[in-house]
Amino acid sequence: MFRSSSRSVFSLVTGTTRGLGGRKVRRRFPDVDEKHPKGKFFQESKQKRFGARTRRSGFLIQWSKVPDIVVPDLTEFELKPYVSEKAPKIFTPPLDSSIAKVTASSNSQSS
Repeated sequence: MFRSSSRSVFSLVTGTTRGLGGRKVRRRFPDVDEKHPKGKFFQESKQKRFGARTRRSGFLIQWSKVPDIVVPDLTEFELKPYVSEKAPKIFTPPLDSSIAKVTASSNSQSS
């Protein structure tokens, strides 16, 4: 007759194993994701590092890694935001310096 060993009995329902000492050992599946890193799995924050840490918790910026953002000259360019064609057209006159001073003084008096 076949007799199972009483030293290591595995329960499929509870996921526990009874070991040599009679204590229950829970089997865990490996967590490999960004919240529970194991080993050399690096938690990425999707940001590029522009330098390195020093020994005394400082940070040295490596300017060769910093991107150069080139913005075109927009002095005579009329920007057009994405607006629905059904929206009513509203004209707002530009502010003069005298109007801006009056509105600024009325705001300061009401506060």
